Amino acid sequence: MGARTDALTAVIERAWRVFDLPAPATTGVCVGCCMDPQIEADFLKRPARGLPADYVRDWYFAAFADDIGHDHVAWFLPRVLEMLADGEDIACYGHEVAFQRLPRTGFPGDWPPDQVACLNDFAKAQFAAVLEGRIPHGLDDLDSWLCMFGEGHLDVAPLLEQLWALPDDRLIDLLHRNWIHG
Repeated sequence: MGARTDALTAVIERAWRVFDLPAPATTGVCVGCCMDPQIEADFLKRPARGLPADYVRDWYFAAFADDIGHDHVAWFLPRVLEMLADGEDIACYGHEVAFQRLPRTGFPGDWPPDQVACLNDFAKAQFAAVLEGRIPHGLDDLDSWLCMFGEGHLDVAPLLEQLWALPDDRLIDLLHRNWIHG
C-alpha cells in the first residue's frame, strides 16, 4: 500500500487531539480469561499511541464487559484509526468489527459532537482511499468497509455518495473485484 492520503493523515492527527483522554480504570472487556494475561496486565499502563497492534487485536478478540463505555473505547480509538489507515488487521475475523462496540457505548448520541464528527470524517477519508485503490488487495472489499461503518452507526450516506459519484468504469471494476474473486 502507498502512503496514507493527506485527508487520512489530517483526520488521524485530529483524532489524537479530540480523543486525548486518559486510560480508563478497566479495559471494558471480559477479564481473567479473554485477553492474554500479560497483555491484560499491561494494556492500560501504556499510552494509547504506544499500544502494539497485538494488544489492539487481543482487545477485539475479548468479549466486551457489560459496563463497556465511552472511556473504554475512545482513549485508544485513534490507534485503531491508524491501523485501519495502514491496512493492518484489527481483528482475526475482519475489520468489520472495528466500530461494532461503539453503539454499546452510546455512540453517536451520547458522544461529544467533535468526536462523532471526527469519526465520520475518518469514514469518508478511509472509504475514499478504498475507492482510490490505496488499500491492499484483500482489504479492499467495499461491503466489509460499509458494514464496518454501518455497524458502528457512523453516517454511511456520504460514503454511498462517494461510491455513486465514481465513473461507471471505475465502479464496475470495484464491484467486479468485490463480487468475482479470482
